[in-house]
Amino acid sequence: MDYAQQARKALPEMTEVLDTVGYIYLAKKSPQDAYGAFREAVLKNSSDRNYRSHLLAAIEQMGDRSATAESLRTALREEPSEENQELVKKLLQ
Repeated sequence: MDYAQQARKALPEMTEVLDTVGYIYLAKKSPQDAYGAFREAVLKNSSDRNYRSHLLAAIEQMGDRSATAESLRTALREEPSEENQELVKKLLQ
């Protein structure tokens, strides 16, 4: 995690680093922190299926059953069309 956090500070725009940080948090059973990193990665690249599925995993691990979380789950599972990407971004705001 220390190396990933250092990389995040050095390369804040690199979505691969955000995804790695989120994945480490997810593995450490810290879904809120994972959600934050994956959310940022998805907002920067909402068409990447890996980032979308990782964000979905964080939401699942959090156990959030709110209407917004359910809508986001559905949107993340869909094909990342332009309309869907905009919906995901809107739900993440």
